[in-house]
Amino acid sequence: MYGYKVWHEFDNAASLSASSLLLEVARHMQNGYEHRDKPKSARFNAGHELAHKGWRFPAGLYDVATGQMTSGIKAIRALIVSGKASWFQDAAFMAMENLEPTSPADVSDVGARKFVASVSRGELLYRIEGPEWVILMSPTRAGWRIAGIVVRDAEAAGIKDALVMSAAMSPGCAIVSIALAAAVAMLIGTGF
Repeated sequence: MYGYKVWHEFDNAASLSASSLLLEVARHMQNGYEHRDKPKSARFNAGHELAHKGWRFPAGLYDVATGQMTSGIKAIRALIVSGKASWFQDAAFMAMENLEPTSPADVSDVGARKFVASVSRGELLYRIEGPEWVILMSPTRAGWRIAGIVVRDAEAAGIKDALVMSAAMSPGCAIVSIALAAAVAMLIGTGF
């Protein structure tokens, strides 16, 4: 099966830096997007699974405008079908020059501080900010991983419908920490 032949290739390509991980995630997201009309195909599933390999558990996407939390596996599917690989490409180039360390103590907003504490699991995170999103990155033993994404307004970013559809498609995937969801619900503004 296509998706399982390239797991080691993902590790080799993504392990060098945060930027290389983001580029590898973007590459597989683009592959998924190109096969979005056949979501049960091996090519779409390979793109989805390999892009998701770049996320650390528990991870998810939070929409500041609505307070909606989406688990990582559903969020990546929604971002793929919405054609948002460019967010990760942009973040990769930004990470080469501006990967800022972020600990809970660095965040002034109480809700954002709790969110960072939840996804960091006691370790230092790094953030990359774009106009519509903030991507939180974590260095792990397996290399860099995405710890979370905050979207300022999912509807304005053009991903809200895909998030709703993704949540409806696979109710069994929604494993989200209650503490994380509660902390994220308190996030107001960027807080960063």
